[in-house]
Amino acid sequence: MTNALASRLPSPGRLLRDPLLLVLLLVGLVYVGNAWSPSSYGVVLRDLGAANDGVMLFEPHAIRSDEWSVWTPLTQMSVANGFGRWNGQSIYGEDLRNFNALPLLDWALAFRPQYWLYFLTDPAHAFSFSHYLFTALFLLGYRAMFRALGMPGDLATVGSVVLYFSAFTQAWWTTWQPILAYYPWLVVALLSSGPAWRRFVTVYWITGALLLGHLYPPIIVPLAYAGVFLVLALRPDTVTLNRVVVAALAGVAAAATAGIYFMDVIPAMANTVYPGQREVTGGRISLRHFLQQIFPHINILRHEPLADGLKLRAPNGCEITVVGSYLPLVALLLHGWRGGMARGTRTALLVLAAGLVPTAVWMMLPVPSWAGRLLYWSTYSPQRHFFSAGLLITTMALVVLRDRPLRITPVRLLLLGGLGIAAWIYSKAPHGALAAGWKDLLIVAAVAGLGGALLAGWSGPRLRRAMLAAVGLVSVVAFGDYNPVMSAHAIFRPPQTPETAAWAERARQHPDGWLLVEHRIAGLGAVPGGLGFKAVNHVLTIPRPDLFRPRFPDLPDEELNWLFNRYTHVRPRFGIEKPYLDAADAVGVPVEAFLPARPVTIAADCPSGEAGGFIDRRSVEADGRVRLSGWSRFRGPFQDQAFIVAADRPLAGATAFHAVRPDVASYFKDSRLAFAGFTLDLRPADPNDPPRTICIATRDSVDGVTILAVPGS
Repeated sequence: MTNALASRLPSPGRLLRDPLLLVLLLVGLVYVGNAWSPSSYGVVLRDLGAANDGVMLFEPHAIRSDEWSVWTPLTQMSVANGFGRWNGQSIYGEDLRNFNALPLLDWALAFRPQYWLYFLTDPAHAFSFSHYLFTALFLLGYRAMFRALGMPGDLATVGSVVLYFSAFTQAWWTTWQPILAYYPWLVVALLSSGPAWRRFVTVYWITGALLLGHLYPPIIVPLAYAGVFLVLALRPDTVTLNRVVVAALAGVAAAATAGIYFMDVIPAMANTVYPGQREVTGGRISLRHFLQQIFPHINILRHEPLADGLKLRAPNGCEITVVGSYLPLVALLLHGWRGGMARGTRTALLVLAAGLVPTAVWMMLPVPSWAGRLLYWSTYSPQRHFFSAGLLITTMALVVLRDRPLRITPVRLLLLGGLGIAAWIYSKAPHGALAAGWKDLLIVAAVAGLGGALLAGWSGPRLRRAMLAAVGLVSVVAFGDYNPVMSAHAIFRPPQTPETAAWAERARQHPDGWLLVEHRIAGLGAVPGGLGFKAVNHVLTIPRPDLFRPRFPDLPDEELNWLFNRYTHVRPRFGIEKPYLDAADAVGVPVEAFLPARPVTIAADCPSGEAGGFIDRRSVEADGRVRLSGWSRFRGPFQDQAFIVAADRPLAGATAFHAVRPDVASYFKDSRLAFAGFTLDLRPADPNDPPRTICIATRDSVDGVTILAVPGS
């Protein structure tokens, strides 16, 4: 069997005659040569008003915020930081060693070839290479894996293509590409022949590269589970004591290597409120969602979710995705099932089904969390199983395509096309989106093409190749336009726009040069830091509650831990008095904790000064507080700004809150007025007798004393 395996894998002499390899090399030369990337960072550049958003083809997706607001900005910061471990570009000074790899100059670089070009060329071309390398590894790797599992070359190729050009892979590509791309090579290494020491070294390095590329158990664990059934179903001959011992030793050595590298990270993440301590039950996936693996468009319209019949709490363009293609339907409908099934075929399908059924049960039925703990399934969302489930389903289809005779007849083609049309009408008609859902009909076009080939007299291997090409092409057209083609030069050349100029002015006003921005892009993530600002807006991939204790000294320890002991998007907010949980992975923090306070002096009389500013709103709250909102001529440094208040009733105290006023800065064409806004809370000594006549004055090192007119005074 090992000789047979060697014959199925391409020899060095045949590599240059390998069409897939040649295509990937040629495309790679153009792609990396032009410094293109699949990043959705164009969302940021468009929002900032950049003259060039870098997008060459297709559209960026705001839902891919974990890429454009986290990992791409952190990569920018790593480059600006000289590839050092501790982030000197951030006010938090956090550790850049985290579960998603970044280009760092440390010993883990030996396991991260995707980053080697950062030390040989400019960041834009290196960024492009780091993404394209995984595309090539994925397509070549799954083809090699399927061949090692006993599939002929054409089936192995189409299997690799439909996995790569699936909704799941494309939607999550810029996050999980190291795991998905290294995995098939690990299976190939485990099945390889040769001396045990060579297999040990190969398995060790690939496993280490996978773990140090992105240590994310919710994808790694299901893939490891699926791999067991792939090997048992199709290569049981390789399950020997010698191979198992070598694989186990190499796996333990690689895990130990990753453990040493992440020795500071793993304990911190294991004890987090999120994601470390979450626990879920089964049953969060509906039957319709699961069937998307066979009818890949029934829940998607233009890469956005159709929420009908879904159990997801907040379906979005990523969480709705699955590894779906028409390959299973083609295997079921266009192949003969009469006569007995070979024992090896039947056994392989039964073993693969034995792996798929528990996965499907966990995904669709309300299984208690304790039942999933044994396999670590209870610690992450069931939809994380969609790649492993899709891999098992795709492999089952390939087994049928390999072992059952081709039976393409007009009736069978009509049935396949009819199912495609029925799924199109069923999913799109209720939304009035039949025309917009034209991609649902790609399978009908494929059927028509096969019908034409049948009428032209095609048969045997020729017709089989046409069928496989049609299935692969449907997947490419359906989902190949998800990720944009974007110039990485635009990522590493900070845009000069009115928005970034306003940010620079705000940072200049802060005594420490810090930037705080409440932005229309939800959370903004680490984008300002990636652009070179010392920003409060950031993403802490490793929790650091201790960093926030000095900012919130009155917050109880339990509440501080609950809020900040998590993977955290730090989101500055105006007009709030204490931090709050904005999302499972985001905390809103009051800007006052990061800005010098504007002190309020309660005076007996109104001072003299020049009239200016404006009070937009005056209200009396339920507790008797008088709340005043408006703006004044605050153009100097924050630490030089203050309020003077006089009233006709005794005041017990007063508190000032900052507010951003881009409208004022725009009107006066003075970016220094971006933080001219405020909210002022006056607490009367007697809540039942609030002041009626109020004098509000502000003091600033640039404009001196300004007297504001207060409505109702």
